[in-house]
Amino acid sequence: MLGRDTNLLAVTGQWYRSALERQAASIGAPVAVPATNADEGAIDSVLALAMRPFLSRCAEVLQQRPELSLWTHAHCALCAGEPDFAFITPSADRHLICGRCGLRWKWKGLACPYCGNENRDRITSFATPDGHYRLYGCDVCRRYLKAFDGRHSSRPVMPVVDSVATLPLDAAAIQRGYSS
Repeated sequence: MLGRDTNLLAVTGQWYRSALERQAASIGAPVAVPATNADEGAIDSVLALAMRPFLSRCAEVLQQRPELSLWTHAHCALCAGEPDFAFITPSADRHLICGRCGLRWKWKGLACPYCGNENRDRITSFATPDGHYRLYGCDVCRRYLKAFDGRHSSRPVMPVVDSVATLPLDAAAIQRGYSS
């Protein structure tokens, strides 16, 4: 339940801000609590990174649940995060991988997980020369998703390593006007 609370980061941010206020008051320093949206975005990023080990462990547990096979939404069943990577299984199924917690769930064919576009004429796809990675760009929402193609590899997907290995695909997508 805790992992599904979309207000978790906001509550954690409030706790950290109040801790900062208490610390500043205890030493008699003026309170300098971030108040702008840019600062809140930075705080959200730091808190998301701090929560990653907890969320990853929760994802490992949830991954074993048979109910996860019924999940058909484009966002993560655990933390409501967006997919950051995909995995094409040897049987050609596509699984999305959450960028926040690492949970994996089956996704329908080539549909765009960001806008739901299912028109294959409006989805651009290309692969690396070795065939280990693919990129799917949606011409409707102009977003893209990278994938590890397990049909052409004997090793499992490693999202952190594969994200770095596919940086040239990011550059190619950005040159074509897509965003992640």
